[in-house]
Amino acid sequence: LILKKYKDSKIRIRSEKEGIFRNIGIQFNQETEKLDFKFPGKDEDSSWFELFFAQPPMFGAQIIDHRNHSLQKPLHELYSEVAKYGGREFINSLLREIIPNFSNIEILTEKIKSGIQVYIPVVNIVYSGTAGSVPVSLTGDGIHTLVRMAMEIQLSQGLALIEEPEAHQHPATIRQIAKAIFASVRKDNQVILTTHSLELIDALVEQATTGEELKLVTIFRVKLRNGELLSSCTRGTDITFARNDIGEDLR
Repeated sequence: LILKKYKDSKIRIRSEKEGIFRNIGIQFNQETEKLDFKFPGKDEDSSWFELFFAQPPMFGAQIIDHRNHSLQKPLHELYSEVAKYGGREFINSLLREIIPNFSNIEILTEKIKSGIQVYIPVVNIVYSGTAGSVPVSLTGDGIHTLVRMAMEIQLSQGLALIEEPEAHQHPATIRQIAKAIFASVRKDNQVILTTHSLELIDALVEQATTGEELKLVTIFRVKLRNGELLSSCTRGTDITFARNDIGEDLR
């Protein structure tokens, strides 16, 4: 699923076949409204390809995959960057809607060894009144993933690639993730994500407050048939018609 106006977006990925990695190019075809898949050989020009297998940021792309811990910054570093660029209140507003008595997020210190003074920074959810605080890592996978993903989406510039943001999420947190994604799109970023969730698709469509914003949402369904990779495209108002009028499963 892709959110953003199409220009000349080109993506390169790596695929392993018969033990050999080959570069696969994906380019949106404006005329057919389909994805073109290119397998460049030695005689083809592959100069426009860019690689996205290194740790982000790379070539203006931010890879967001909460399952791959090797690509993740410490949460306190992410939060510090979010605060530096003025995004702290947005993160707080997302959590305030789903966490009872939520006040704000703060970086506190935690002693990690007894007998000596060794402290580490820990991102905490602070509750109103005398309820105290709890480290984000102890709030459950759903809230922890939401906090991290919302921060990473906020910090993305240019292109964000997100792998199944709905995984292990409650419908309420899925809606907040959709808010974070659309907030990034409104800052003129492009978001490309994979999903198996109708709830996420519906939540993203609901975030489009105008017809122009709805035009930014496009769904591609890809399947392999007899060795040929096929794709279909549903865009803008066609998505709302498919979901609301005929109840089509767009996954």
